[in-house]
Amino acid sequence: MSDAHRPAIAGLRRRPARRQSNPWPPQPAARIAGAWVKVVISVADAHRSSDGPTVEVRCLECFHRLFDVIEGRYFNAEYGMLSDGRLHVVRKCPDCGRLNRGYITTSPGEELVEGLSGPWYCCCGRSLAHADPVRGRVRVRCRCGIEARVVAVEAIAVAEAPPPMFDDLAGAVLDSVADDFPECPF
Repeated sequence: MSDAHRPAIAGLRRRPARRQSNPWPPQPAARIAGAWVKVVISVADAHRSSDGPTVEVRCLECFHRLFDVIEGRYFNAEYGMLSDGRLHVVRKCPDCGRLNRGYITTSPGEELVEGLSGPWYCCCGRSLAHADPVRGRVRVRCRCGIEARVVAVEAIAVAEAPPPMFDDLAGAVLDSVADDFPECPF
C-alpha cells in the first residue's frame, strides 16, 4: 500500500478522496478535548476587520464541522472593537439546515443570564448540543458517533496563539541574510 492510501495518523479512518478542499490530517488545526480546532479568523486578522476571532470545531475522527465559536465584540468610539464578554456558538441544524446561535461565557465559573444552559434545540425540534453554562462547555455528538466536549474558551484561545516556529524561522532567515551580506546593519 502506498503512502497516499494510508491514513496519516494511525488508528484514524481516512476520509474519502472526493473532497479535496480540506487536507487530511488537518494541518493548521489544533487538537483540544477530542476535537480539532481550526482557526478561521485569528486575533491579528480580527483587529483589521469588524469580525471577532473565529474558530471551527471539527470532529476528531471524520473532520466534520461541528460548530463555530466567535468572540463577541462591540464598537467603542474611543477604543475601537472591544470584547463584550460572550462567545457566540453557531451550529447548523443537521435536519433543516438553519444556523442556530447561542451565547457561552468567556470566564468559566460565571454564568451568563441570556446564555445557553442545558439542552440546545433547533426550532424544528432537533437536539443540537448540550451546554454547560458555568464551565462554558459544549457537548456535541457527530454524525459518525463520536461525542466532543469542548470548552469554548479553550477553543477560541487557539486563535490567539502565534503561528508555530514563526520567530525561529524569521531569526534563521535574518541570520542567513546577515551571513551573505556582512555590511548589512541587521
